[in-house]
Amino acid sequence: NVQGSEQTQGQHMKKIRLKSGTDVLIKGKDYRGFPAGIRFRRAPQDGWYWHPSPEGPLIPITTKIVRYYRVFGFLYLRQKRSFLAVWEHIGSMAFMGLTGVIVEGSGHPPYHGRVLELWSALKPHFETTNEEVKWCRPTHTVEWRYPRRDGFTRFAPHADPTRHSLDVTIMIDYPSVGKLTKDFSFPNAMSLLETSFQVHAQGYPKEKYPFAKLISILGWPHLNSAVWPHRQSPAETLELFIRHRLVDLLGALSLCGQDRLLAGKVISICSGHLADLNALRQATFVPC
Repeated sequence: NVQGSEQTQGQHMKKIRLKSGTDVLIKGKDYRGFPAGIRFRRAPQDGWYWHPSPEGPLIPITTKIVRYYRVFGFLYLRQKRSFLAVWEHIGSMAFMGLTGVIVEGSGHPPYHGRVLELWSALKPHFETTNEEVKWCRPTHTVEWRYPRRDGFTRFAPHADPTRHSLDVTIMIDYPSVGKLTKDFSFPNAMSLLETSFQVHAQGYPKEKYPFAKLISILGWPHLNSAVWPHRQSPAETLELFIRHRLVDLLGALSLCGQDRLLAGKVISICSGHLADLNALRQATFVPC
C-alpha cells in the first residue's frame, strides 16, 4: 500500500550550470573528524567529472569508477590510488538539473551527513538555462536482490520510451520504528528533493548512539549529522529516513548516464547503496 505521494504536475527540468570562472572550495571535517575540503568548478561540457590529481585528466563519473565501502556504507570514486568518498550525496544534486561540474578535493570530503551544506555553497553560483535536461532509459527491467536478507532495487523502462520522467517507489522497514512506503515523480518532485537535502543520514540502529556520543569527543561528526529515532516520533523518523533514502538513491542514479538523467521506474524495497550500484552495473541505458 502506498501511504503517501509527493507530486506536482506540469514541470520541465532545465539545465543548471555553474557560472563561468566558478571555483567553490568547501572546507570542514570529514566523517573521521580530520580536516577536509572539496572543490567544484565549471566543466567545459555537460556531465559530471572528477579531477583526482592536478596533473591528470578529467574523468567522467560513471559506475566504472565507483565502489561500495562496506565498513561505513557509502559509495566512493576510485582511480588507481585516488578516491572520493560519499558520492551519493554529491551526485544527488544532478537531479536538480545541475550539470557541467568538475569535482576534486580530499579523499574524504567534509561530512555533514546531508547535502544541504554543499548545495547552499554552490547555489549562489548557478546560472539557469533554457536547455532541457537530457534523459536516458534502461533497455529492460533489471533487479538486484540482497542474498542474505529481504530487499532489492529494480529499474524498469516506461511503456512509452519517449517519456522523460522518473517514477520512484521507496519502502523502508525499521524494527522498533515502523514501515513506510512513498511514491515520488521527477521532475515534478524537484522542490521536495531540495528540501530533502536538509535531512541527515539515518542514525540506526539505536545502539550506535552511545558510540556516536563517545567519539564526538574526538571530533567525529556523527552525533549531530544523523537522524536518531529517539529525538522525534516514529512517524517523523520514518518520514526523515525515507527522504534521506530518496537522496541517496538519486545520488546513485546520477551514475547511469554521465550527462543524462534516468527516465523510467525505480523500486527500492528495504534497499541501499550496494543494491543500487549492482543494479546499475547490470543495466544498459540508451538515450531517450
